[in-house]
Amino acid sequence: MNPDGSNEPQFWNEWKGLCVTCCRLLVDGAGIFCGNYASKRGHWTPCQQAWCGPYYIALDKNEFPVAKPTDEDGVVLDDPLELNRYLCGRNGDNLITPFQCDICHFRNLTGKNPDMTAPKDHVLMRTIRRAQLDAFWATEPSTVSRNLGELNKGAIIANTLGFQQKLFRPMEPFPLEDTFGMGPE
Repeated sequence: MNPDGSNEPQFWNEWKGLCVTCCRLLVDGAGIFCGNYASKRGHWTPCQQAWCGPYYIALDKNEFPVAKPTDEDGVVLDDPLELNRYLCGRNGDNLITPFQCDICHFRNLTGKNPDMTAPKDHVLMRTIRRAQLDAFWATEPSTVSRNLGELNKGAIIANTLGFQQKLFRPMEPFPLEDTFGMGPE
């Protein structure tokens, strides 16, 4: 048992938050957390952006082409497991792919908050989300799932053995600049 009375593995204590879409409490690595989560950067308030994986969805209306898996003859495969490929995130994506939320990237690029009534800001936010999803999907779903499962197993083992220290360092905020290459340069 932990000092706070919970049996939760200590590794996950840094990563608790509410999904910005459905308000579900995200714990035990479930979800996608901004790398700047709970961190103050510059004059901005601490980022509180986290999602249930499937709720981190593409914001475009099919403006960006998404390749569909095909067989060797070029026939599109109608695999139900592939329906959401490149269209939504998966729990644990941020554990493999460095991730900053759309608002943090927008701030890095423009130095301001997005105004979703301004067409340019709206387009940039949709483009950032598309780039994020493409980066997430560079890793196969089975790899993301297996990685999250292994981290959970490690946290459970460490907790069972009574380790009080974190297995991993807490996330640290990224610099308030475009270090991910989101910009045009």
